[in-house]
Amino acid sequence: MVQELDRALGMGAAGVGIATNVGDFQLQAPELRNFWREMSRRKLMVLVHPTLPLRCAAERSGNLSFRRISG
Repeated sequence: MVQELDRALGMGAAGVGIATNVGDFQLQAPELRNFWREMSRRKLMVLVHPTLPLRCAAERSGNLSFRRISG
């Protein structure tokens, strides 16, 4: 991921967008530590886009409607 970050920054990106699930990994996964460390070191912006887990039953069934989760 750090190589892709370098490539994007080389093309003029000011930060990155990342989903709450990356492949089978959640954002706190050990496999993403180097990415987060590098983002912090470079003081880059991160837009976190909420997504369902890839293996979510709702996703498999095609039922992806939003539901009220607060208030």
